[in-house]
Amino acid sequence: MCGHVSRPRASQMVPAKRIHLVRASTPPITCRVRNTSLSPSSDMSPQGLSSLPVIDISSFLEVGVVAGDSHPSAASDPDRTSRQSAVAASIHAACRDYGFFYVTGFDSVISREERQSSLAVARQFFDLPEPIKQRVRIDKGGDGARGWQKLGENVTQYQADHHEGYDLYRPVKNPDATKLLHGHNPWPVEPANFRPTLERWIEKCQIIGMALMQATALGLGMALDSDEWKHLRASVDESFWVMR
Repeated sequence: MCGHVSRPRASQMVPAKRIHLVRASTPPITCRVRNTSLSPSSDMSPQGLSSLPVIDISSFLEVGVVAGDSHPSAASDPDRTSRQSAVAASIHAACRDYGFFYVTGFDSVISREERQSSLAVARQFFDLPEPIKQRVRIDKGGDGARGWQKLGENVTQYQADHHEGYDLYRPVKNPDATKLLHGHNPWPVEPANFRPTLERWIEKCQIIGMALMQATALGLGMALDSDEWKHLRASVDESFWVMR
């Protein structure tokens, strides 16, 4: 659920597909996106690389526009439209020039209390004795990708990682262990509120993700009342996700 994110050099940007939460006094969401350039744009100064952009996406999470809703109020509010355009331009620039950015302004979807409760229930699970966690170990999900991994079990570049992990993927309608990532999520019995808490968390993260996609599309010049956007929006109603 939580990840430490270090700032890479601009020449070392790599594609990424996950959203991580960063623990801070006001926890932001850090987005890692594909950078199409190996170096920052020519109008960036070296000083600009000392920190990442912080972008408030609240204008995309207001009533009537959450998750790409085409509510009439979204189009009839010039101030909101102006704010959304500014946010979209900032996201576009951050993706182009950095490949990383911080997201704020999502308290209307995930409150501070919800962030704290999700973190607390995760800690409760990891504090359980190992025999209890073994009941949902990663080979219980059927596809070798879902469930709990003990300390050192996850391997990156041939080296054991010094952390425990609990991986969840979007549920599939017909689990089939013979197909890639077609297993099931093995939910623990303890803590009792682990599953409902994290299922709510996942649902709300998807709302934020959709708002980010909407803003990114706008930044790329895609009109949000266009058939192009409607087609894109409809194609990701059941988007793939992974959560650790």
